[in-house]
Amino acid sequence: MDWTTFIKDNSQALFTLCGVFLGSAITLVGNYLNNRFQAKENDKERLEKRRETKVQLAIEIMRNDIKRIEDVNNLTFELINQIKILNLKRETGILKPEEWLVELQLMLASEKGSFAKLAESDTMTDVLVYIQGEEIYSIYDNVQDLLSEYLNVLYNPSSTGDDREKASDNLVAAVGKFQQQLRKKLISLRDTE
Repeated sequence: MDWTTFIKDNSQALFTLCGVFLGSAITLVGNYLNNRFQAKENDKERLEKRRETKVQLAIEIMRNDIKRIEDVNNLTFELINQIKILNLKRETGILKPEEWLVELQLMLASEKGSFAKLAESDTMTDVLVYIQGEEIYSIYDNVQDLLSEYLNVLYNPSSTGDDREKASDNLVAAVGKFQQQLRKKLISLRDTE
């Protein structure tokens, strides 16, 4: 059998066969490249979803931390309010100075009162605030110093009503500034979502 004759006689069939093989090869390569591209895209999407999930988790943790700090801040407001009510009772004559001091000591020593709750969460709050950054921590530290100063003024028998009022106003302003910074932090967290 002569190959030349075979090719001439079957050229049409051989051409079709080559076309089929070439078409199959092109389809196979195309499918392979498409599958590979799809796999890379799926991997990218998975990685992006993981990143988004991590970011969302970090934001949620920070939001929860800030809410816990705000709860402690609200306890400070509650304590200040209770002391102001007690001071008002003393200034109106409902309580004598000795009775006022006993009531103040009972309020601060109560196991279920605001001061006890503040003391309970003190270390955890310190850590949570420290995590939020130096600016917020310095404001928080100032609040703690002013709270101590306020309690010292209250316990000082020679302090006047003006001294107590000034210490209270300073503390309220500092707690308010701290609350404002916490809210700014929450808003900035929402912006990163």
